[in-house]
Amino acid sequence: MTHSGPAMTSAHRTGSGHFFAVRASSIALLFFSFFAVSLAVSLIGADHAGITETLGRPFIALPLFAFVVVATTHMYLGLAEIIRDYLRTPLGRRLALFGDGLLSLTFVGGAGYALITLMLKS
Repeated sequence: MTHSGPAMTSAHRTGSGHFFAVRASSIALLFFSFFAVSLAVSLIGADHAGITETLGRPFIALPLFAFVVVATTHMYLGLAEIIRDYLRTPLGRRLALFGDGLLSLTFVGGAGYALITLMLKS
C-alpha cells in the first residue's frame, strides 16, 4: 500500500538518514556546547579587547564556528521536520522550507563572517 497525500509524514519521505542526522548533530552539540559555555564563562568580566583577541585565535574561532554550524544544522533539520509534518499546502511547505534554509544560511554566514573578521584583525 502506497501512502500519499496529507497523511504522509516526513519519515516516509526522508527515511532513516534524517533520523540519524538529527541524532548525530545532537551528540556533536553536547561536546560543542560544553566548549561554548566554558568559553563564555571564561570571558566573564573581560574587556572588549580581551574578548576580541580571544575570539580571533584560530583554535578558538574554528571550534566556535563548528558549534554554530552544528547547532544551525540541528535547527534546520528540526524545523524542516515540523514543516513537512504540519504544513499541508505544497506552496506553504515550499515557502517555509525555503525560509528555514535561508535563515540557516544567514546564521552560518554571519557567524563565519564575524569570526573571519576577528581572526584577520588579530
